Amino acid sequence: MGTDREARALGAGEVLEVNGKKFTLKPVVVRQLCELEREALSFHKKEFLQTYFDNLKFIDESKRNDLMEKKLEEAALWDVSALPQKVVFDVSKVPITDKVKEWVKDNYDIESTEDVVSKAVLALSLDNNMLTPEQVKEMTGKMPGKGSVRYDQWWITASSEGMARFVLAALRGESDLTYEDVGNWPYVKLAEASRLAEKVTVAQMGNG
Repeated sequence: MGTDREARALGAGEVLEVNGKKFTLKPVVVRQLCELEREALSFHKKEFLQTYFDNLKFIDESKRNDLMEKKLEEAALWDVSALPQKVVFDVSKVPITDKVKEWVKDNYDIESTEDVVSKAVLALSLDNNMLTPEQVKEMTGKMPGKGSVRYDQWWITASSEGMARFVLAALRGESDLTYEDVGNWPYVKLAEASRLAEKVTVAQMGNG
């Protein structure tokens, strides 16, 4: 630790303005992280089962029920240790150029071109396959980093449902906001909020 920025993260948190209102994002505590982990597992199970359900038309009709029963039994046995790894991209060292700002405005209904917003958009667009690493390099001259994290870590910064849950946890005591309220924030603001919540949480844990 030791930096002024980390000290601010631990103290006042990070302030974010959404729809003309200011909110303070505070570090998410361990108990809440454990709850988010369980919610991510539930989401992963549903996603897994939905994939099989959506593809049942390709399976012989006489075998469909047996297949879904087996997959339901399989998913029911999972605990958080069964969460898979997800590929993620790091754009922290990617410069925000005029080309990036133009791309953000053309593809998202936002006016802000602040670096933190543009970086959040780039990371999400890479995660969602709207952009390739090569396209980012064309716009910035630098390739984004690439690595892998466990599903629950990906879920809270790249999935709409996970981001809303994570941000709501970081807003504890801030207001009477509900999951639905946060989920209805502009997508880019939700992404920015999840990144800020991640930053202050990591700082509190001494990994910033």
